[in-house]
Amino acid sequence: MLILAADTSGKSLSVSICEDEKPLVETTLNLGYKHSVTFQPLIDDVIKRSGRDKIEIDLFACTDGPGSFTGIRIGVAAIKTMAWALGKPAIGISSLETLAAAFPGAIVCPVLDARGGRVFSALYKVNDKIEELLKAANRQAESLWQDIIELGLLKEQIYETCSSPVNELQSKTAVGFGTEAKFKPVLDPIVVVGDGLPVVRSALVEEFVETKVIWTTPEHWTPRASILSRLAYLKFKSGDIGDPFALMPQYHSLSQAERLRENKN
Repeated sequence: MLILAADTSGKSLSVSICEDEKPLVETTLNLGYKHSVTFQPLIDDVIKRSGRDKIEIDLFACTDGPGSFTGIRIGVAAIKTMAWALGKPAIGISSLETLAAAFPGAIVCPVLDARGGRVFSALYKVNDKIEELLKAANRQAESLWQDIIELGLLKEQIYETCSSPVNELQSKTAVGFGTEAKFKPVLDPIVVVGDGLPVVRSALVEEFVETKVIWTTPEHWTPRASILSRLAYLKFKSGDIGDPFALMPQYHSLSQAERLRENKN
C-alpha cells in the first residue's frame, strides 16, 4: 500500500511517501508558518523523488490536530481534497500521538505550546499499540503534572535529564519501524516531547523534582510524516475505512477569533 502522509500542525512541515510501513521518501522543513506557500510544492517534490505517480497512492494521511489552527486547516483541506479527487481513503491522526509513537517502549507525554501557560497534552504508553493513559486536552501546565501524579506514575522515581533520548529510547533504524525497542524502563520514566516542553518543565514544582522525567531535545519535537504514515496504515488495516468527508480538524480549543467573540458575548 502506497501512503502519502503530511504533518502541518506546527512551524515545521513534514511529508513522506511510504510503502506499507517502509519509508521511501521523507522531507521535514522548518520554515515557520508558510505552509500555504510551501506545502503543495513539497508534496509534488516528495512524490517525484519517490519515483511514483500521485494516482498510485492508495492512502492519504495527515495530522488533524491539535496545533496551529491555520496549519491544521491547510493540511486537512489538502489531504481531503486529494483523496476525494482520486477516490482514495484519507485518515487523520493526532499530532500528539504521532510525537509519542517515535518512542516505542516508553510512557510518553507529548506537549504542544498552546500559549498563556497552557499546553495541548496527553499521556501514552507506546507498545505495538498506543494506549492512552491521559486524554488529549488543552491544559494548564501545572494541571498536567497534577493529572499525571493522580495516575500514580510519578512515585518513588528519580529525576533525570537526557540530552540524547533517541539513543536510549528508540532504534536508530527507521524510527521504530518494525524494530524492537531498545528502551526497557525499570521504573517507567516519563518521556516529555514537543515544543511545549519549556512550559511544562518550568511548571514542575520543587516537591516533584524527584520524579523520573526524561526531557527530550528540540530535534525530536517535530511530528514525523513517516511515523504518522505508519499509524495511519495500522488504523486503516484495523478497519477504519478512511472516509475523506469524515476527516475534520481536531482543535481541542477555540481559536483566538472565537475566544474574542465569546468574550464579547
